[in-house]
Amino acid sequence: MRPISIRIKGFRSFTEQSPADIDFAARDQLAIIGNTGAGKSSVLEAMTYALYGQTSFAGKATQEIVNDESQQAEIAFTFWAGSHIWESVRTLSRRRNGEVAPGSAMLRRFGDSDETLETIEGVQAVNQQTAELLGMDAAAFLRTMILPQGRFARLLVEDEPRNRAQILRQIWRSDELDAAGG
Repeated sequence: MRPISIRIKGFRSFTEQSPADIDFAARDQLAIIGNTGAGKSSVLEAMTYALYGQTSFAGKATQEIVNDESQQAEIAFTFWAGSHIWESVRTLSRRRNGEVAPGSAMLRRFGDSDETLETIEGVQAVNQQTAELLGMDAAAFLRTMILPQGRFARLLVEDEPRNRAQILRQIWRSDELDAAGG
């Protein structure tokens, strides 16, 4: 997977009135730098949420990720996977009582001339297709790509060796090599 762009609106540090649009397309390397609370972690969490509908935050995840000043959160993440460009869009809305309603999800695959070749809708369908595209489920992605604060040692030390091995197999897709070998 290679990120192309992300639009973050009403998610964590970003309000509906001050969305973030980040273009990764022309960059080989990127550093996210800023003061505490500026939204650095929120950018990575938004990518994770767009892909898998989960974050590394504890507790009521959807309640915590919609900005307190926003009625809705929307993340649109565009990325290369395989030989196609994909866009994952997830939306959460706050109810009148302040609780966050279950979210919606859509994943689109684009062709060479930006025409939509395929649209997948629904949280479970998008989650399943994303796991197939990236070759890892949400748990493996969260534990290897995001590595929330304080959990890096868990990946290296605290987990059962077979759990670490499974995560590494998903990252390096060695299970595909094993299957091809017979």
